[in-house]
Order: sequence, then structure tokens, then C-alpha cells
Amino acid sequence: MADFQLLWNFMSDRDLELAFHPDDAAERNQMRVASHYALSFIRLGLWQNRDPHAGRIEDAVEQAAFAAGYAAKATTSIETERIPDGELLLAKIAHKEDRMDELRERLPADGMNEDTEVELTSKLESEASFQYYLFERALLDSAIDPAQLADIDLIGEPLELTPEVIEKEREAWAASPV
Repeated sequence: MADFQLLWNFMSDRDLELAFHPDDAAERNQMRVASHYALSFIRLGLWQNRDPHAGRIEDAVEQAAFAAGYAAKATTSIETERIPDGELLLAKIAHKEDRMDELRERLPADGMNEDTEVELTSKLESEASFQYYLFERALLDSAIDPAQLADIDLIGEPLELTPEVIEKEREAWAASPV
């Protein structure tokens, strides 16, 4: 991790450009994907470290903006929910689906002001995001019956997975060295 401080202090603008904006489109996309995982890794590490500075991410974004010749005020908002195991996980996925159904029903209302529509859309996106992560955890949770998992709705649609496909996915993850 200390290498990042060295890179920050000593990497030339030209080398930074070469690393983060290669000529090849596929390489640029790979850099974006790798950067995503790097940011996720750092955020996870800060949580594991119980970092007492809640504004660390905002400060880092502002520092990067300054280095690029901008003054910036960054804000982040992180909502978290503890992910349960087993049957409670399935119940939470179903609860998220019910909540999203409620929000979907409220959205097309005539006469709704734009602020309310934006707020409801944001809540719907948040619930869908949480449900996605809950599903990803359920997919790998061996305590959850694959038939029950295959029978749920996800983001308003029935799953197109069979219990057999879920079992194969779990076997592949169990066999993976990652």
C-alpha cells in the first residue's frame, strides 16, 4: 500500500496518462475494471481497519481533483445493511421485492412533482442494488435450498435459473481457488 504514496509523489503526468489511458479501447476498459476493484479493495480495507476518519474517501477525491487542476468539494453517502444467512436471507430478498413493487406502483402517478419522482426512483434503485447483492450472497449460500432460490422474483421478474444451474454455480465457486 505504501507504493501508492510513491506513485502519487513521483509518477510523471505522462506515465499516468500511459497507464490510465492506453491507446487500445480494450486496454482502457480493462483499466476501468481494474480501477473499480482497486477502489473496492481500498474501501474494504478501510472498513477492516476501522478507519476513524469518515471523510477519507471525500478527501482523496478532493486531493485527486486538486492534482488535476480543479478545486472540488466531494461528498459520499454509504448506506449499509447487514446481510443475513439462510432463510432470513431469502426473506430479506422477498421483502426487498415487495418494497420495490410498492415503489413501482407509486411511480407512474399523474401529477407527481419531479422531486418526488426523483426521490422514488432513487429509492427503487437503492432497493434493487441491495436486492442484487442479497441474491449474489444467496446464490453461494449452501444453507439455502436451490429450488427455493430459483422460485423467487428478482427486480420484478422471475428468475431464469433452475435449481440445477444454481448447484453448478455453487460447485464452480467451491472449486475456484479465488
